[in-house]
Amino acid sequence: MADLVIRGATLCDGTGAEPVRGDLAVAGDRITAVGRVPERGTREIDGAGLVLAPGFIDLHTHYDCQLFWDPFATPSPWHGVTTVVTGNCGFTIAPCRPDDRETLMQLLLFVEGMPIETLRAGIRWAWEDFAGYLDALQAAAPGVNVAPFVGHSAIRFWAAGVAMRRLWQSPPPRAPAPYGNVKVPTMVGGIKGVDTYIGSIDYNVNALAQALR
Repeated sequence: MADLVIRGATLCDGTGAEPVRGDLAVAGDRITAVGRVPERGTREIDGAGLVLAPGFIDLHTHYDCQLFWDPFATPSPWHGVTTVVTGNCGFTIAPCRPDDRETLMQLLLFVEGMPIETLRAGIRWAWEDFAGYLDALQAAAPGVNVAPFVGHSAIRFWAAGVAMRRLWQSPPPRAPAPYGNVKVPTMVGGIKGVDTYIGSIDYNVNALAQALR
């Protein structure tokens, strides 16, 4: 017996095929039947007049912090989003040494307008490298799938420390890359990509790409 059967919904299968009206059965965490489902489910939902489709992927979000106090990434799931890509615009909160936490939060305030009081109260700092951040995020039990990018800014702060703080205040047009012999890949294990943006805070992306190899 199916755990869940949704009946009479407009089914969009994500392939680009024309929507059709039909049923969908779920057992455990797997879709077991699509089309006409004769068997009864433990739970049944009348889907008449509703669209049933694969979850949407939101490619540009800044839920890196919010997921710690709002694991459902409100309001994205209200609109059908089931996967969020975080770490956009070059800003993340990992890797991060304890001394740089305030600076990375200030970056999010400065660029993304996130209230600093909320960040200070809501982020459960318990990491330095990116793998540690992912462990903390997993412990928060997010209600959406998360595909994390690491931000260029965080890597530069990790590699350059105090020098990067000075560069951020007044970056020269072609600042030398600070990566040197820092083992950047060990700091960003588990990422799905690296993100930056063309602006005054992130630059010299080619040097970062070389360091990540």
